Amino acid sequence: AILQGIQGFNSMMEHGISKEGSPSLWIAIPILTLIGISIIRLYFGSFHHFGEGVKTEFAPLFGVTSMVVAMQIMSGVMGYKIMRKLNYFKDYVHGDKKSPVSFSLICPGVSAFVFGMFFAFVGLAHNGIVAPFSIPFWIVVAPYIYIWVQTLLTLRTLTKKMLY
Repeated sequence: AILQGIQGFNSMMEHGISKEGSPSLWIAIPILTLIGISIIRLYFGSFHHFGEGVKTEFAPLFGVTSMVVAMQIMSGVMGYKIMRKLNYFKDYVHGDKKSPVSFSLICPGVSAFVFGMFFAFVGLAHNGIVAPFSIPFWIVVAPYIYIWVQTLLTLRTLTKKMLY
């Protein structure tokens, strides 16, 4: 997968990317969510199954969740800038062009929100960096709520456009 990703990125840099294929730039976001959640589950599972009970040491999970969030933000911003430059949103989401591929914009929004909650609770709150449901907690969660709302609005727009 890493080799294919490098080759695909090199090809994209050499030949460019089609407007219709540009939503695939956000595929890294759900993949990173799956990897991050898998690491968290393996972390808790290893302590549970090897007889030590659930460990209360969350510091390594702060590092893991922070790195995943940073890579997701980088992928999201890069993909957004490219799709905006190609007028993807103007043409395929808000314009008159139709493509079923447009629905692939929903998964990254959902997965970013899901991992954002892991980051807020497991990465930050469990480490005592922010108190759950405090003002700093909601400041961290606010961008994820924005992404969630934008994802729902995009889903509604695409559903009306494609199915009705």
